[in-house]
Amino acid sequence: MRLAAALSLAISAAAPASSASADVRIEYDRYAQAAQLVDIGGRKLNLRCEGEDRGGPTILLESGLAFSSIGWRDTQPLLARLARTCAYDRAGLGFSDPGPMPRDAAALARDLEALVDTADLKPPFVLIGNSMGSQPLRLFAFDRPDAVAGMILLDPYVEGSLATLSAIDPALAKEAEALRAQDEACITAYRAGVLTQVLTESKGCIGTPPPGTSPRVQSVLQGQRMSRTGFETAYAETMAFERSNDAIIARETRSLGALPLIILSAQNNHSEDKYAATRAALLSAQYGLHGRLAALSSLGEVRWVDASHVVQTSNPQVVAETVAEMLQTLTATQGISE
Repeated sequence: MRLAAALSLAISAAAPASSASADVRIEYDRYAQAAQLVDIGGRKLNLRCEGEDRGGPTILLESGLAFSSIGWRDTQPLLARLARTCAYDRAGLGFSDPGPMPRDAAALARDLEALVDTADLKPPFVLIGNSMGSQPLRLFAFDRPDAVAGMILLDPYVEGSLATLSAIDPALAKEAEALRAQDEACITAYRAGVLTQVLTESKGCIGTPPPGTSPRVQSVLQGQRMSRTGFETAYAETMAFERSNDAIIARETRSLGALPLIILSAQNNHSEDKYAATRAALLSAQYGLHGRLAALSSLGEVRWVDASHVVQTSNPQVVAETVAEMLQTLTATQGISE
């Protein structure tokens, strides 16, 4: 849905555009079907694990707002060379069954805990999340600190970002409001049964399939996104993100102690011409907001990276390099083998 990008756009930049002319990559065909469907108590979540268990941490990947595990298509294979790496489709997205409403950060974190327990994934974990995906991961880390060896957040959403950045450039708030109104129109038309595939694409109610995907994968993805489960879940996640997640995170936030925590802040945000006059100030504020998250740990740090908001698709290599560094650090300082 367009609204699924609204807040991310307002606080950073739009997701990379797809290209219909991109060469088809056969390895993406694995996303045309589910990997492992894990029953977490009467409903199933699609779990995709790659790489060997080397005796060290398991890497858990959390996608951004309304994104399924296909968002890790280029990054997961790189990380799987380093450690057992698992991504999953949140309830109602991709191949996963829908979950109970609301789809707020607390519900997402509960699902993740149930998935970890039911799938018998081996702790400790290195948690990696993009954008809104940092919220359920933080809740998981607050609740199960002994199970988390480290955390890497990719251009994470920080509560209150829209207000902070809109004070610098009011156009951000206006743009977010326009996108919100557009998505209200999308969900209304969908529920009325008048939102066809053609109208959906022209209105931007759902995103286009990633570049390099085959017609088979594109058909599967479009079917998932246009299904009632997919459409309603994307909307529900976004509503919770706008209306309740900030309060949930504020209520649960606590110190992460000396947890290794690295935040990769995307330096290519706000690169459009319309932000030319305020871009430097917006990026400075973004860095400060990310610094607030880093301060949750005595070992927290923020790093600028050459990437746009969806770091794992715009620069998979920098994610892999950061993970490799963290695994080496854990081996050296805590005796956790790679």
